[in-house]
Amino acid sequence: MVVKNAYFNVSQSAREAIAEGRQHKFAMASVDGEFVSTDVPQDFEGVQLRFNPKEQHLFVDENNNAVHYAREVIVFGNRVYARGGIVYHTPTTAPQRAGDYPTKTTFKAEAISAKKMKM
Repeated sequence: MVVKNAYFNVSQSAREAIAEGRQHKFAMASVDGEFVSTDVPQDFEGVQLRFNPKEQHLFVDENNNAVHYAREVIVFGNRVYARGGIVYHTPTTAPQRAGDYPTKTTFKAEAISAKKMKM
């Protein structure tokens, strides 16, 4: 499906329970925004995002930088492709973690869009 003005959300307490093995995986992370269509474009251009509760506590790009928002997102199965204006979390904009389970998530020093980055 295609979603515009998408925000990437993760229940931090649920992520912690899954990462620690106290709970099995369940729907605890989401891409929230304006539904556009179920017609997925043939090309999956964009920045591929991922989220694995055992490795990251937020949705991240290929460099483990936490992503907060994207102007447009294609969700296809368990893959997410963000394009348009992408806004990255900073340490001050990211949700607070619910525990101490390790994370590979990193942050930019300031919120910048992918257009400003050389990708």
